[in-house]
Amino acid sequence: MRYAFNPDHQGGRAAGSSECLIEVKVRATDVPYLTARDYRSRRSTMASAASLLPDRPHRVGILVARSQRRMMLSPFFSKCDGLLVVDPGARTRVFRANAKRTGLSTCDLVLSSGIAKLVCGFIARPDLDRLSTAGIDVRIGSCARTVDALVRGFDALPAA
Repeated sequence: MRYAFNPDHQGGRAAGSSECLIEVKVRATDVPYLTARDYRSRRSTMASAASLLPDRPHRVGILVARSQRRMMLSPFFSKCDGLLVVDPGARTRVFRANAKRTGLSTCDLVLSSGIAKLVCGFIARPDLDRLSTAGIDVRIGSCARTVDALVRGFDALPAA
């Protein structure tokens, strides 16, 4: 969630034009775990978030370029075709398109996916800082390796 405020705001009118942006981030570990019984009794919307908690550490995101039927690691962070979220335990893959193809939109795409690990071909320092602050482990991979090899060898990849 983002909140904008003017630090120079005094008595109902703005004294200057400077604004600050505060970003409040809630990590999955901050969400209390609810059981199915809690969900039925309270009709809480938190149960859907709680069901994702066990999977988060295992899911790996890979910024990919797509060509016909094949996906490979994209050499460019912001110009990637999308984010491929791979869960090796459940053997699932979900592709999320990167429509705007900017550094900011790519960071937003990664942050909204809920992954804890990311493999990319290149990442600029401001984007790396933003993702690292959010607790995402970013690694640099080789575009010559397959997506499966990058997921299996994530821990051996160099940190960005």
